[in-house]
Amino acid sequence: MLYNKYGSVSPKKRLMLLCLPLAAAIICTACNNAYAVNISDGGISYDNTYSQTESTSADTDKTTSQIKEEEPLPVPEPEPDYTITDAMYKYFDQFALVGDSVCSGFASAGYFKQENNLARPSIAAWNIHQFLITSGNLSTDVLVHLYNKQPKYVLFSMGLNDVNLTTKEQFVENYMQLLYQCKQASPNSEFIIMAVTPVRSKFCKNEKIDEYNSALRYAIDNCYYSHYHFVDPTALLKGSDNKLKEKYAFEDGTHLEMSGMRVCLWYMYNQNIRYSFKEDELQSSKCPDISQYEYLY
Repeated sequence: MLYNKYGSVSPKKRLMLLCLPLAAAIICTACNNAYAVNISDGGISYDNTYSQTESTSADTDKTTSQIKEEEPLPVPEPEPDYTITDAMYKYFDQFALVGDSVCSGFASAGYFKQENNLARPSIAAWNIHQFLITSGNLSTDVLVHLYNKQPKYVLFSMGLNDVNLTTKEQFVENYMQLLYQCKQASPNSEFIIMAVTPVRSKFCKNEKIDEYNSALRYAIDNCYYSHYHFVDPTALLKGSDNKLKEKYAFEDGTHLEMSGMRVCLWYMYNQNIRYSFKEDELQSSKCPDISQYEYLY
């Protein structure tokens, strides 16, 4: 029998008093564990599920990032083989060339017969009739040479001497007038007009050349004459900097290296422009009147 200030304590009460702290401890531990695992009414969870999910997500992102980093870069398409073949040379033998130093360079490089080269440096659409062109033993206007030769094809390539001296409207007007005159002199020829080639120098801006080319293309496409053909190899000649690629540029950055010439001629040949005059289209050539011109060169 125990005693305290309130009196004696029976054995049964004493046992209950001794068990109370232990029971309280057990109940608290159970509550804490239940709370830590999950709250049944949808409250916040304090277990490690969130951190595991977060870790898994981070690992997934990291893996995806690693996969992206390890993906191989796209391989650029190989350039075409710009070799000038025997078939191309046979095709070019039927051409006369009209234009500036870029055009004349095609013949100087050996791609066309020199006897059919009616191009020379400094020529432009606005001044071509100020030049005497020498071919064989004859020095005369380009129109007379075309009248005498009557080639199956004429390649026109000029414009670098126009872009800094004329507006694009004047350039197109002068060029179209020249084509008309050449058509009178050699009416049964296919005319292939090559775009003004881009540059790598400060000669002029390529954006300006593009504008002139666009205007010329529009005029040719809308003249409704099926034997004028505009060809534009610019996309093959330019690099990502919108300039003539260094490997195609002559040392002055304005003219074409032989590799650049091959690109132009390969492109022109593969446009599949072939002689297409029908019998009822053939016309008699008209001897040009050159008395109005004053030759300065």
